[in-house]
Amino acid sequence: MAEETYTEEQAHRHFGGKLNGEVWNLLAKDDRSATEDKLMVFAAHASCYHWLQIGTGLHHQRAEWMIARVFSDLGMGNDCRIRDLWSRRNLGSFSGGFNRRIPAHGSGLYRLTAIK
Repeated sequence: MAEETYTEEQAHRHFGGKLNGEVWNLLAKDDRSATEDKLMVFAAHASCYHWLQIGTGLHHQRAEWMIARVFSDLGMGNDCRIRDLWSRRNLGSFSGGFNRRIPAHGSGLYRLTAIK
């Protein structure tokens, strides 16, 4: 039996949709574990990555909205503390938004902790 092959676009579309569906399934679950919460965050970001590769502006908007929805569901839509994990520095408390200037092709790694 011949092995099926997919174009890069087909793969991005498949995984973008599959991961998006997984996020919706986890959002609908009332008794998520801490591990499932982490998986939900990672799946939302991964889905966004795939849609940014091949999607339209509408796909991009929906993918970014999904990330915001996940953070809101986890109680991080309001006040939170942010720690830069690479520099090992606390960046303070933020409400409603946070941004950092990162050079092209750069990256950052942050921990967001909800303030209850």
